Amino acid sequence: SKKRRGWRPYEGSVLDFLANTQQEHSIAAHRLLLFAACLYWGSMASLPVIFNVSVKGGRNASIPPTAILYFTIMVIVTMLIELWVALHTKRGLRLMRNWGETLLQACSCEFAEAATICSIFLSTMARYDTFCDVMM
Repeated sequence: SKKRRGWRPYEGSVLDFLANTQQEHSIAAHRLLLFAACLYWGSMASLPVIFNVSVKGGRNASIPPTAILYFTIMVIVTMLIELWVALHTKRGLRLMRNWGETLLQACSCEFAEAATICSIFLSTMARYDTFCDVMM
C-alpha cells in the first residue's frame, strides 16, 4: 500500500501554482478565480437592474441597505475564494498564519509582507469604488 504524505503548500508563487496543472487543486483554483471575477463583475453590472426603483442619485443620493448587503456578500465571497487560492502557496499560508506579526512589522516600518495585507484592503476599496460608481 502507498503511504500518503501530508499536504504541503506549493513552493512557488500563486501564478506558478495556477499554471502548474499537475499541482493538486490548481485547476479548481483557476476555475474558482474565474468564477469569482465573473460573479463580482456580473453582480456589479446587474446592480442598476436589481435596485433601479430605489436608487436616487445626485446631491441627496441614497443607496438602499439591501444593495449594500448585496455588495458585501459579493466582496466576502470573492475574497474567500482569493484567500483559499493564496493558502495553497507557502507564502500565502505563512502570511495568514503570521497575520498579527505582519501587522506589527508594518508598525515598525517593515513593509515587505505588510504590503500584501495592504493590497487586500486596497482591493476592497477598489471594489467599493466600483460599487459607488455603479450606484450613483
